[in-house]
Amino acid sequence: MQTASHMAALISCGADPTFLTEDGQNVLHLSCRARRGDVVCMVAAQYTAVDVNQKDTFGRTPLHYACASGQAESVATLLAHGADAHAIDREYRTPLHACAEFNTEQKLYETRGLGKTSFRGPAADKLRPKFRGMDQDSGTTWYKDSYGTVASHIRPAFFPGVTTIVKMLLEAKADVGARDKNMHTPLDRALVAGCSEVVEAFATDDALFAEATKHFEGGESIAKKAPQFRKYMKAQMVLMRPRSALPVLEEDAASHQQVLDSPELYLALLTAEDAAVIIKAALAANPDALSHYNLVRELLKPRHLRHLQVVEHVPELIQQYSSHAMVRDKMAKAKETDRYYYNREMTALQLACESVEPNLLMLKLLVEKIGVDVDARGVGIRTNPHDKKEGKLVPGGTALHVLAAGRYWWQVEGLRYLIANGADVNARDEDGRTPLHTLGRGKNHANNQTWGFWRLAVVRILLDHGADPNSLDDEGLTPLTHQEIPPEIMAELLQRNADPNAGSMNPLFQVIADQNLPGLEALLDHGVDVDTLHDGPGHLAVRKELVKGRRITPLLLASDAPSYNNQVRKSVPLVQTLVARGANLYLPLNEDETLIHVVFEFAQYEIHDGLLQEPYVASIGLNRRDQHGRTVLMASCRWHGTLPGYAHRHWDPKATAICMRMLEHNADATLVDHEGKTALHHLLENPSVPDDVVLEFLNRKEVAPTLLRKDKAGFSPFHYALAILRPTICHFLLSKAADLLEPDPNGLTALHHIALQCFESARYSGRKVELPKDFFDHCLILWRLFLAKGGSINSPDKNGNTPLLTYLSSIHTSSDLNRKLPACHVAHYDKLFPPDSGVDVFAVNREGETALHVITKRDGGHYGEHHDKLLFEAMMARGLDPLKEDSGGRSALDVASACEKHDIVALLGRKSARAGGEGT
Repeated sequence: MQTASHMAALISCGADPTFLTEDGQNVLHLSCRARRGDVVCMVAAQYTAVDVNQKDTFGRTPLHYACASGQAESVATLLAHGADAHAIDREYRTPLHACAEFNTEQKLYETRGLGKTSFRGPAADKLRPKFRGMDQDSGTTWYKDSYGTVASHIRPAFFPGVTTIVKMLLEAKADVGARDKNMHTPLDRALVAGCSEVVEAFATDDALFAEATKHFEGGESIAKKAPQFRKYMKAQMVLMRPRSALPVLEEDAASHQQVLDSPELYLALLTAEDAAVIIKAALAANPDALSHYNLVRELLKPRHLRHLQVVEHVPELIQQYSSHAMVRDKMAKAKETDRYYYNREMTALQLACESVEPNLLMLKLLVEKIGVDVDARGVGIRTNPHDKKEGKLVPGGTALHVLAAGRYWWQVEGLRYLIANGADVNARDEDGRTPLHTLGRGKNHANNQTWGFWRLAVVRILLDHGADPNSLDDEGLTPLTHQEIPPEIMAELLQRNADPNAGSMNPLFQVIADQNLPGLEALLDHGVDVDTLHDGPGHLAVRKELVKGRRITPLLLASDAPSYNNQVRKSVPLVQTLVARGANLYLPLNEDETLIHVVFEFAQYEIHDGLLQEPYVASIGLNRRDQHGRTVLMASCRWHGTLPGYAHRHWDPKATAICMRMLEHNADATLVDHEGKTALHHLLENPSVPDDVVLEFLNRKEVAPTLLRKDKAGFSPFHYALAILRPTICHFLLSKAADLLEPDPNGLTALHHIALQCFESARYSGRKVELPKDFFDHCLILWRLFLAKGGSINSPDKNGNTPLLTYLSSIHTSSDLNRKLPACHVAHYDKLFPPDSGVDVFAVNREGETALHVITKRDGGHYGEHHDKLLFEAMMARGLDPLKEDSGGRSALDVASACEKHDIVALLGRKSARAGGEGT
């Protein structure tokens, strides 16, 4: 037997709630046997077709089983929905008789948890869950619990909840004199079965006892014995009553003090009267003790079977925690004395409302007998994240805020009850939120959890009783704009006049952030503008780099899916829906960009894939330009994401690049932007694109006319392929008549680019792109081809730097060569600059810097000075003078000293010392 929400989900999927088992039992029989009061409460309230008085093959109704199981909340629910307190089974036993069976039922319930083969226990019974206590092999004693959990596993000797049931049945006019087939009354059954809980009701009420034994007067023979029978019964009843432990406890001072200090640990072993005495004594001794709050928290949980009786005896304890001022004062003291405290504390009524198990009887006790304020606010603590002791105590929410979460069905009934008793449906918490605002907290609409399952029922009740669907919290948000509003609740709010345009943020953005497609459709159906603009990211979970400097539209936000693939896929339908509903794809987001271009440049691959499917692709003008003349195809060429099948997504099948797919949809690759760049230029300057994707693009006939086309600055595709060095692409372009020897507009030749990048092992463009392990070898082939075609090894660029000076200035700490060799530049020098190459080692640039200047001024990177010292020595060995000055009058030694290249300075110092010694 699962929860009420599971039951409702099954029924919504077609399960028949009126179905009967082979024993003729319906769902109410089963849930009563399983002690699932939440299911009983939900089924009785929601499904009137389920007969609360259905008899099974034993003639028993659900009320019989609820009484036998000792579930007071279930009994109260069934009686409230018309259960017959006089129903008799095949043995002529009434529900009052069934109460006397509690001991037997409880023993069966607990024995299920023994799990010891030596006991040869009963077979598994799904309606009697395992008892979680010391008898389980994996269990532990409560006093050894490292988490300090309250002792909920102490087995009580008395279950006053059964006594409460007896009183309920008596209020329902149950017949205490009814006799079964064996002519036993309920009291007879209780005395025979040793059920002291039932006996207690009669032992404390002489009139009731007289009524139960009235049948003794029915015949002359038995009437004579009636007084003696009553004496026998009375004596047994007195002996069966629970005894006070106080006299024994008072004989042991240490134990007595322990119980006074922590009464919540021993509630199961105390009678209600004893517990009241102990609690009152503790209150009198130390009224401000913080432990009293923990006691209240425990007392208000129905798992303590005597909680109703104890609470009724100590109203003064409950009243201490039934107003904001009182709870605030306690929390202020906690802040001063306790290292650990909650960021929110509740009143007694709120604590009762957060119960997992049905707790409506406690609510009625608190409101009707103790008189707590149904609108009393709890306490919120706004803490300083750097110092938990600093924080402001502020008024928190009310009991309705707790119940409005709708986690359990009984809370729906509790909500109705408190509203009927005057609770304010528009009360505010510490953040200015009403109970309606809390509907957005809890279960995500798309997952399979049942947290907040009953919120739709809650919202209808609140709205029916005057809750304002357009109330604003302190952030200016309405209930409609809070996180994770399920679509059915959104539809209900809209139907009840909730205004999507009220407040500081349109709910369209929140449903998109929640990836809530039904909610999005509901808002659009309601007439919300598909191109609504958001003033700022606020509390939405968006990438700041995406929205910075851009106007936020629904489509932009939907395209900004989380990076996890499974989450990205949930955003695709949102994007497709917005496009299908007429979103303006060409809306300017700022002075430089339009919406569709940003989407194809920055969104995830799955978003692009969804947009290029029919019928959505028909809405996109792939040749449409942005403010810089760039087409949508160009935007896709600038995408820095990772294609499925590559890098960290290597486990996926390789996907076709978006730019390739756009060509299939007739995108024009020959168009140029305001800088004269084609799509190919943009693709080649994108370090994220794998070489095989670039080659595939180059081989398309639509791209062929652009292979040699230069941009307005004079850079050809070949120059771009050199700038982000791709030897394979360079060879392809050379095969298409690209000029290897032509320098780019900055005077850089192929050798300059190779010299600068040949030691790289990866590129970086927001992520690491690994290069082939033989990257240097491919660079060397291209280098030698340049020289073989007559290119000069000493050609200077515009700054006068030759390939040698560029080579010496390069440093790439990512290179494996840097790690494996003491000085990669020295080790590979002769491969690039062999003795017969004609390289001018004495070349200087326009600043008059020699090779030694270049070495000393460069950033040594992770491998530091040792690498530079070896390279410096190697170049000095080729005749370079470390004292030669540049155009600023600085020698290489001066630069080394200024750059703190201590190894080089020391090297020159030793050489000077040796030279001085030789001179003498």
